[in-house]
Amino acid sequence: DLLRRDVKKEKVAILSELAAIQAGIDPESRISLIAAALTENIAMIDLQDTLQKQQSPLTEIQASSIRQHPVKAAEILRNAGVQDELWLDTVLHHHERTDGSGYPGALRGSEVSKPVRIMALADIYSAMISPRHYRLAKFSGETLRDTFLARSTEIDKELSGLFISHIGMFPPGTFVTLKNNETSIVIRRGTDGK
Repeated sequence: DLLRRDVKKEKVAILSELAAIQAGIDPESRISLIAAALTENIAMIDLQDTLQKQQSPLTEIQASSIRQHPVKAAEILRNAGVQDELWLDTVLHHHERTDGSGYPGALRGSEVSKPVRIMALADIYSAMISPRHYRLAKFSGETLRDTFLARSTEIDKELSGLFISHIGMFPPGTFVTLKNNETSIVIRRGTDGK
């Protein structure tokens, strides 16, 4: 379970970096974004282990812990000496949605910075393509379709279009089964975007 959780963080970091490059985010900010992707859920490591195995609905305490984890994660990082405000802000707001339906602040539109919107999109996509105990992983193409359909509501329209066109069907970090039945991980996109 620990390996699977770490792979998801790495996917979010890789996807955030790829999308941030395409969105014109400067290199220093991209480093902060990668750090945020790798530490976004630091406040709910134990709960993630439980949820990976749980088949019943969330308890009220679990739901509350999930909604509070961005605030607690930013606090843990600040107490550990992190002073990078973009890193901390991204961790704090990675569950915000452009329509105001996110948490912890119910921020809307441009109140959510572009780096945060990039990582939130990468996090949503990575969660959808990752298996859970209670459901199978979605295929990349299906997830990209769902991402496209959510444009303009929860997800930034411009960034979702950029993400879809740039990431492709098998983005870096995706596990694939080869024709010889070996499992491999995609390390770069092909020249035709596949």
